[in-house]
Amino acid sequence: MRVAHRTNDPLMFDHALDRTRQAGRMVRLLGHLADRVEDDGLLAVSYTLLRRARAAGDLDRAMAQMAGDLGLTRPKVLAPGAALTRCARAAVQALAGTRVDPATGANRLHDRARLPDWARHAVPITRIGPLAFYHLDE
Repeated sequence: MRVAHRTNDPLMFDHALDRTRQAGRMVRLLGHLADRVEDDGLLAVSYTLLRRARAAGDLDRAMAQMAGDLGLTRPKVLAPGAALTRCARAAVQALAGTRVDPATGANRLHDRARLPDWARHAVPITRIGPLAFYHLDE
């Protein structure tokens, strides 16, 4: 088991248990997308969420911001099965940094069916399935 050293990074964990808890929280957001986004899309959302959390200094705040951008009102609890496995895999891979970020450094995203005010004059850096990803100065 690899143990991270203490840093000022709020998302650098000292214990594997902390990483597991964070992944579980991320899955509640990813669950809303599992039925319409492929694995690379879930991974891209996970990386974007972590980037937002680092900027905000708090995963819960970043999740609330991202939920608003996606038009979500509450977390989704997934029953055991393929969707839960896919979401958990994406969250764990992003937390561990074991896969390349398909969002190429994005820090914002939205569902392409819904255009938030902040995205009206922004140009997406990539699109994955129904999602558009952006890198905005914040």
